[in-house]
Amino acid sequence: MKRLSVLLAVAAVLTAACGNADIEAASTTTSQPAATTTNTTTTTVPATTTVVDQIAGVWARVPHDETVFGSEGWPTMESVAAGGPGLVAVGYDSSDDDIDAAVWISVDGVTWSRVPHDETVFGGEGKQIMFSVAAGGPGVVAVGYDGFEAAVWTSVDGVTWSRVPHDEMVFGDPPQGMVSVTAGGPGLVAVGYDESGDYSDAAVWTSVDGLTWSRVPNDETIFGGEDGRQTMSSVVATDSGLVAVGYDDGIAAVWTSPDGLAWTQVPNDETIFGGSSMKSVVVGGPGLVAVGTSGGHAAVWYWTPNQ
Repeated sequence: MKRLSVLLAVAAVLTAACGNADIEAASTTTSQPAATTTNTTTTTVPATTTVVDQIAGVWARVPHDETVFGSEGWPTMESVAAGGPGLVAVGYDSSDDDIDAAVWISVDGVTWSRVPHDETVFGGEGKQIMFSVAAGGPGVVAVGYDGFEAAVWTSVDGVTWSRVPHDEMVFGDPPQGMVSVTAGGPGLVAVGYDESGDYSDAAVWTSVDGLTWSRVPNDETIFGGEDGRQTMSSVVATDSGLVAVGYDDGIAAVWTSPDGLAWTQVPNDETIFGGSSMKSVVVGGPGLVAVGTSGGHAAVWYWTPNQ
């Protein structure tokens, strides 16, 4: 991922790397002979040897505390990031027959507390949901929507929060929403959707400081289409720029940008992207790894840079 041209060649690389999108080819299993036979003895060898302990350790569940994690109404954490006192998680709480944004914090990831609810910041008419959080701006920035309008919240320490004032020119006339945010581009880049027109289009917002935001102008040839729905579900910063994933009218889609401002959609390859939707992307594996659904099943895609 050293040059933007590498990112823009993602479809060709994916085709070479994935073949016919056979994810099993990326498995960590190694085939072995099924059996070795002599005149007197037959020794059975496992058909496969699976690498399962590359990262040694033990997972544990944080004990449920109703005062922190809720007792009813399905309080949900949607995203977590390093920031504030250590970790900040965001989501929503519908325990009072009203869906409001919610924040949890932790010093060590084991002991958690719920940031007290402030109706003027986290609540209001309709639904308020934080979908994603990232370190940046004044400290921590969360994005989502408020009553189906895109919304941003900021905090210096993860404990005290404020809502970025709504600007219809930036956050739109409903329905619009920010789904993912990352540090990158001019400072921060958020992606999501805009359903204010006849159809849904992918949407991008940028900010230098997390407090003042701008909407990247909609280019129908990049973010939209003749019909259907285009949505960016996740964005990640790389050494060469930004990569966003989502879907375009039932087809998994990838967009790239060197600076968060100028975007290009990777050409569709039906054998790789068809009948699918990408939900999240991360830097890792051979370069980038995206996950989502395809044909009603879980699916994984990976991108490898040119050497």
